[in-house]
Amino acid sequence: MKIAICDDEPKRITEVKDALINYFSEKVIATEIFCFEDGNKLLNSSVYFDMAFLDIEMPSINGVEVGKKLKQKSNNIVIFMITAYSDYLDDAFDLGAYRFLQKPLDVTRLYRSLDAALLSMSSKDIKIICPNNESVIIPTNSIIFCESYKRKTKIVTTQGEYISKEHIDFWKEKLSELNFYSPHTSYIINFNFVKSFTRKTLTLTFEEKSFIVSVAPKRQQEFRTKMFLFAERGM
Repeated sequence: MKIAICDDEPKRITEVKDALINYFSEKVIATEIFCFEDGNKLLNSSVYFDMAFLDIEMPSINGVEVGKKLKQKSNNIVIFMITAYSDYLDDAFDLGAYRFLQKPLDVTRLYRSLDAALLSMSSKDIKIICPNNESVIIPTNSIIFCESYKRKTKIVTTQGEYISKEHIDFWKEKLSELNFYSPHTSYIINFNFVKSFTRKTLTLTFEEKSFIVSVAPKRQQEFRTKMFLFAERGM
């Protein structure tokens, strides 16, 4: 998970970063945290962030404007607005900010908000662009698995199968939520549909259908670890 923190006060950045490191370490969730003291530098980053913590009052560009531009770049990003004032509350809600956090930071409230955010991130709408350029919008939690298919990607869902014109590497970046994993270069699976697994294969099921997916030799131990961690989280 890639997370951005943007605040013109370095002390505040450190405060949020330390809290996030503690939280995600306890959850055993891998994160990359990127820190910015200027909103424009954040917007100029080539990284697609899953989550952003934005100070509202910054000199060059305020957090609300930064949030709007981040949403344009990636509509699924989860945004937390942080400020010492409540004057911007309406703007934050209009933006669709996930939570409005006040300074000084209440770590307990932050952690409760993160718990809720992780649950919401496991179910988002996503657009599939088909080879004929028609598009289909589906919830990510309906995806059972994705498979590389003739330089495109076959996406098997609870509603049916779709062919996406994008390469599977595109979907590996797109499906960065906690319940997805790539056990093989040609596959992405949704842990929610894993019924059983052996050292070399795993079985995904939905209703009366079963799908067997290979686990690459170099990923067998990692897959088992990820699977058990997923089961422990109960997500």
